[in-house]
Amino acid sequence: MTEILHIEKLIHRGLGLGRRANGQAVFVPFSAPGEDVRVRVRTEHKSYAEADLLDVLRPSPDRRTPPCPYFGRCGGCQLMHLTYPCQTLWKARIAEEIWPKGPPVESGSRHGQEFEYRHRVRLQVAPDLSGIGFTQLNTNIIVMIRDCLICAPPIRRILPHIQDELLPTLRAAGVRPHQITIVIVDNAPLVWLHTRPPVRPIDQHTVQHQAPYAVGFDSHPESMPPGDLDFGGLQLTISPDVFFQAFPAAAAEVGRHPVTHLSADTRLLELYSGIGLFSVLFAQKVRSVHAVEGDAAAGRLFPLNQRRHAAANLTFNNESVERWLAENEAGSDFDAVFLDPPRTGLSPAVRDRIGQSHLDPILYLSCEIATQRRDVRSWLAPGRRLSALVVFDFFPNTFHIECLARIERHA
Repeated sequence: MTEILHIEKLIHRGLGLGRRANGQAVFVPFSAPGEDVRVRVRTEHKSYAEADLLDVLRPSPDRRTPPCPYFGRCGGCQLMHLTYPCQTLWKARIAEEIWPKGPPVESGSRHGQEFEYRHRVRLQVAPDLSGIGFTQLNTNIIVMIRDCLICAPPIRRILPHIQDELLPTLRAAGVRPHQITIVIVDNAPLVWLHTRPPVRPIDQHTVQHQAPYAVGFDSHPESMPPGDLDFGGLQLTISPDVFFQAFPAAAAEVGRHPVTHLSADTRLLELYSGIGLFSVLFAQKVRSVHAVEGDAAAGRLFPLNQRRHAAANLTFNNESVERWLAENEAGSDFDAVFLDPPRTGLSPAVRDRIGQSHLDPILYLSCEIATQRRDVRSWLAPGRRLSALVVFDFFPNTFHIECLARIERHA
């Protein structure tokens, strides 16, 4: 049975919200605020329903024809049916709804680039090696692709070759990756194969010899040395086995935004520092930075980036944040803290130690607003307030929202 709904707004994960006559919420992907749509309910829950969009009866003026032929089936993008200004507007509004009593939410990104921005992408490989792609929305089905408009040109150029040449080579060599990560290193694409079991050296050599681009194997990390990537004018050393922001120029905007301003005499503690992007940017502006990162692979690259930018006021510990905080008094040796944790947010131990400290301000960057709100709310006791929220668009055409919260003490 079909139903007709009016879409009130977008909510978290980019879903349109409509309501039945009884007030029950219905979540509709690929819809836009202000539209009247015909839907078919897919899943009923106790307090809400999930539906599939069938027809747009009254389209929004912000709706556009998605330029990607895979949109709607491929799960990589969720908002390409909306104009880019509309996307950024609603991402800020969603953040405001997460923080209804917080400060006005600012859109911090100034890049204006909605396509060809991804310098790192991970693709699924069909079990029979018949193709590569992203999983379809709400399924485990792989939608095969030959192009991806949000990937940087060096990645886009090699996708057809991976489909037509690399996969047959892998089949012939008996190499069966379940995923392929492509990153741009030294302005060229690098293909990183995720395999199990480990690949034999002879098969590894066969694949590498026949590919016109660099190929590495996660079972043999030494098969691909690190290289350089430009982060908004800042060259950093990366490697495919280490996390880094897929839109480098957008990430660099965070460290240069006024909301991250600190006095020149600040002793900054940075937690979850990764390869050192924000560490280097902050080291150029404050008295000292001490960075902590638990990932061993990132720990190998951080000193390289530290040395190349002559950051003498930057120090580093390659150990878990939990362990470092348990062994050090963060509040006595540092004035402020910058955190950029994983999507899951902070552990209770880290959350408590930061909350009990006198660090001021706390700058918290997160790719998951819900966990960020959980963590930050625990710090908003008398004498400490949420003074700024800035949304950055690291992933145009997707529902992902990067949000920077500034928490300060006040009288």
